[in-house]
Amino acid sequence: MRILMATSKLYPPQFYGGAEMSTHAMCLLLQGMGHGVAVLAALAPKGTLTLRNRLESRLRSGLDFPSDSSLGYPVFRGWQPTQGVSEVAERFAPDLVFAQSGQVVAMAEAFERQGTPVCVFLRHTHVQHLGGTVRARAGVRHVANSQHTAAFYKQHFELDCAVMTPPVIAAHYRTVTDGSRVVYINPSPMKGVEVVLALAEQRPDIGFDIVDSWTLPGHVTAPARQRAARLPNVRWRSAVADMRQVYQHAKLVLMPSGVGHPEWVEAWGRVATEAQVSGIPVIASSSGGLPEAVGPGGVVIDVDAPLAAWRSAVDRLWDDSAAYATVASAALQHAQRRNVHPQRQLLGLLRTLGLWFGTPPAGQERQPGSRDFDSRLTMPGYL
Repeated sequence: MRILMATSKLYPPQFYGGAEMSTHAMCLLLQGMGHGVAVLAALAPKGTLTLRNRLESRLRSGLDFPSDSSLGYPVFRGWQPTQGVSEVAERFAPDLVFAQSGQVVAMAEAFERQGTPVCVFLRHTHVQHLGGTVRARAGVRHVANSQHTAAFYKQHFELDCAVMTPPVIAAHYRTVTDGSRVVYINPSPMKGVEVVLALAEQRPDIGFDIVDSWTLPGHVTAPARQRAARLPNVRWRSAVADMRQVYQHAKLVLMPSGVGHPEWVEAWGRVATEAQVSGIPVIASSSGGLPEAVGPGGVVIDVDAPLAAWRSAVDRLWDDSAAYATVASAALQHAQRRNVHPQRQLLGLLRTLGLWFGTPPAGQERQPGSRDFDSRLTMPGYL
């Protein structure tokens, strides 16, 4: 099949985030299965890639979304991706579209009007950011990133979602850690940066790495950065594309999302899986889908619990080598469980989509020339 990933947001190498890394992983996995893949994404306002993109657009009349292939597959980039649907649909001719992130509802509706089956990925429960009202549609199906997310959309929108947790290709994250630091990623107030700084103040004997976000503006992180600068045991690190550079020092990963900010709900927690593939335990809040992501490979603390609960968890896993070894082993096993195996998940999703889109309504026969998902799933080279 020819499968197009669609997002209204920026995409690597212009932006890195959880949804983007999950999309990239899916592209690589689908290519490995023999499918053709491409991405439709937004374009950053400046940069070398943007200059090349705009130059090609001017040289080739009518081409508003030129493609580049630095990631190993075509990425069509331009202003307002929802406006590029017809152009990219004509040029790439997808059999199926995965609306991955950003204004996924608007993207899905645009591709549905083109007659292309669409699968919408619901990666959070902040519905005001979906680009429209999510609802059941004939040519659209929905996939949630956790049981928590699926339950939310079932309760509030009566949607039946398949579940596919964010795919993590273990080889891209696996490392041998020296166990020298506590690691925390994305210093947003909503993701509990104040908890991390308070723990660093109480445990000056432990080194803490705070890894910056790709997107948070300076004025948002400034208070935390200033506080961290006063703590000799805290390193403020720049965001990096290769997360092995971060995890190679991690003994523990902290994820206190939603602490003090009940308006923020963590739908899954990709960082937990990334860390656990190297046997690194995770201490996380109970927000949203984080308990699913962490499982037995760490400690889950109630989002309303006092700081003392976080301190106790850090103390136990840092100071008690036997306790640490037990949880680290569980973390590694949790990352290897069958229901988060990326190839297995993707194979299951495509088979489900074959049932959704490949089977005609009762009493009707599939029309000649219609997209036959069932047969394409068994094409040579797929399994």
